[in-house]
Amino acid sequence: MNTQLVNYLVGIINNLTFEEQSLLQTKLSDQNFNRSSQECYQELLKLKAEIFKRNQGKSLSINPDDLLFELRNERDAELMSIEVLDFNNSSCS
Repeated sequence: MNTQLVNYLVGIINNLTFEEQSLLQTKLSDQNFNRSSQECYQELLKLKAEIFKRNQGKSLSINPDDLLFELRNERDAELMSIEVLDFNNSSCS
């Protein structure tokens, strides 16, 4: 996972105006609704094949609890860095 890219994109999205955020949401929604369930299923099958190939035919051995724990830690670290940045950038009168 490229967390730096994700953090960069989150920063960009957070700095969009309300109108730009609405446009982005509309574009993302339209893109998802225009795909049929068959197209989504075919994409999932391709991803499954890529994962199996990468893992030499073995299934992913991810414990859901461990994955959630890791994702929460990443989110917490991201939130802490945003809060620190916001605190440092705020001006007191």
